[in-house]
Amino acid sequence: MRAWSSRFHPPGNAGVMATLGVMSRMARRSSSSRLTLQAARSILGGVGGTEGAYILREWLEERVRFRFDPPDTELLRAPELMLLEAEELGESWGDCDDVALLGAALGVAAGYPARFVVVGFGDGFAHVWTELEAPAGWVELDTTRPAQMDPGVRIVTRAEWTV
Repeated sequence: MRAWSSRFHPPGNAGVMATLGVMSRMARRSSSSRLTLQAARSILGGVGGTEGAYILREWLEERVRFRFDPPDTELLRAPELMLLEAEELGESWGDCDDVALLGAALGVAAGYPARFVVVGFGDGFAHVWTELEAPAGWVELDTTRPAQMDPGVRIVTRAEWTV
């Protein structure tokens, strides 16, 4: 339940796609854990639909602090670990893929279809977030972009990966 590291994945976009596959499996597995199901119910308090998706986004924004991975390592922190930290310490930490993973697990636990969106600002992919499908459309759960890059940066490449 702690973390997964892709230190041995291929570099570049092939490694990004392999990591998205691992993230998808981790999110689906976590979404059915008792801890994640209870957290989703507690966070939402019975609210669903588009409003519920925005409540999940707000919770992520309030409870998860941005922190880069160790050098030369793609670390994926387990959603259950992040939920336990948030419960015990009042907050957790992670980079964009950790927040995307936690958001997807909570969203799927709450009954939302979820997808990862990975984007690049030049050659290759550089940032990922989760979107939840709600009645009003896809709700973006990107809470780490402001912490790591200028909001005016132009997206050059984009891909989606269903959770």
